[in-house]
Amino acid sequence: MVDWFYLRPTEVDLLITDPTKAKTQLGWECQYDLAALVQDMMESDLHLMKKD
Repeated sequence: MVDWFYLRPTEVDLLITDPTKAKTQLGWECQYDLAALVQDMMESDLHLMKKD
């Protein structure tokens, strides 16, 4: 049985976050800039396409 109240949509219109809390409390620093993130995502997608 699924309680639809607890489900969220898989596609959201806008995702925005502020990593300040992770930086200050955990000492986290991002490892990717936008260009590197897009490159990594594209390489992953191409790898998956080549498997099929």
